[in-house]
Order: sequence, then structure tokens, then C-alpha cells
Amino acid sequence: MNHSHRKVRMLTESALCIALAEILSFLPLYKMPWGGSVDLAMLPIILFCVRWGFGPG
Repeated sequence: MNHSHRKVRMLTESALCIALAEILSFLPLYKMPWGGSVDLAMLPIILFCVRWGFGPG
């Protein structure tokens, strides 16, 4: 895979991860009694960072 295909793939995956994180932010797993919540919104972003490394992530 040459450099331009790799860059397009990285940008596409980043857009999908951001969209998935936005959708997951509306689905809380746990609401804490004094405010706040736990959700899975950061999971796609973390997976993108692990896959593509420090620079793009």
C-alpha cells in the first residue's frame, strides 16, 4: 500500500471512529448519584490511537 492510500485509509478510519464516538456518547453505561456518567465514547478514539500510533492519534 503506497503512502497516499495509507493516508486516505487513516483519514477514513478517523472519521468513522469520531462518528462512532459521537453515537456512543448518547448511551451512558452508568449514571453516578451526584452527577456524571460512564460511557464508551472514548473507546473508538483509543483504538484508533493504538492502531495508528502517536502522530496521527
